[in-house]
Amino acid sequence: MSVYAPTSGGPWPLVVVLPDGSEAAPPSVESSLPELGAPLAAQGVVVMVAQYRGQVKVAGGYPVTFQDVACAIGVARKIGPTYRADPARVTLVGYSWGAWAGAVVALTPTPFTPTAGACNPTTGSLRPDAFVGLEGWFSVAQETPPQTIQVPSVYADAATRAAATAASDPYQLAKTYPAGSGALAIHLLHGSADQNVDSGVSTSFAAALTAGGYANSLWFIPGADIESALSVDSTIAWIHAYAKGP
Repeated sequence: MSVYAPTSGGPWPLVVVLPDGSEAAPPSVESSLPELGAPLAAQGVVVMVAQYRGQVKVAGGYPVTFQDVACAIGVARKIGPTYRADPARVTLVGYSWGAWAGAVVALTPTPFTPTAGACNPTTGSLRPDAFVGLEGWFSVAQETPPQTIQVPSVYADAATRAAATAASDPYQLAKTYPAGSGALAIHLLHGSADQNVDSGVSTSFAAALTAGGYANSLWFIPGADIESALSVDSTIAWIHAYAKGP
């Protein structure tokens, strides 16, 4: 994790960020998202940008990608107090492809459990208390054929592969597990000028959430593309507000 935190005070809201995981490149300064982490820390938020295994070619895919996300949430709760963060509420923010991975974890009622020896010590729930999708590529599993980055070849037989694909599809999860009492809050942010991820993806996902009974919000960031959406003042203000909770 790359950690951004206020230098004093607290307890502060705790945010775990998932960067874009569609590339197989190793973690870099760019993937640590300083343009998001530093301004949020300045506003009084502890931000932990987690690296995770995304594509199958870097040992990711179902269920490893989501186990890594669950690990990050549990580790954040464990070490959050070191940075004067409140571990009782974790807001998960997924950026671009990371929003797909985060949405799957947020909408799956049974926590993903990291395999033995694959995660640092954790505490508390491995699921988030709120979820924000920023420039979300939620339609990974909806594409034809479904993206191979999500379902490893180990799921060779058709039935098992179909089940793994459904378990990796945020749209299907919103339908399979409709919201009940205590369902987490879900917020979607999308740049109106994004040429990489069509804003219609966020619109259709918001509709799927509404159909599943999930309280959600969708805000379009005027004039922002996939990169500038990270650092505009409104993005920082919205995530700050969501992290603080109701």
